[in-house]
Amino acid sequence: ADRSRVVIVNVKVPRAWQDPNNVMLAENVKRYPNAVLVDWYGASANHPELFWDGMHLRDDGARLYAALIAAQVRGETLPADPPQDAGDNPPTQP
Repeated sequence: ADRSRVVIVNVKVPRAWQDPNNVMLAENVKRYPNAVLVDWYGASANHPELFWDGMHLRDDGARLYAALIAAQVRGETLPADPPQDAGDNPPTQP
């Protein structure tokens, strides 16, 4: 209650706990007027090019992830879809 804005990020991970955790996070964000949800699942679910292996982010995925969080910290929103050139950068090894 002593924070003006709390940013919660849901998950996109090929694990059985993904969906129940995302439901719990979304429900709990509604309980706090100063909490906002970054829908990482929604932004990345149809973009396998953002990931090395469905879990670990490529450079474009990391940039999008950071941009979505930074926008919510600033009280802004970004489109959920990644930029059109996402995935065009040559892959680099993690």
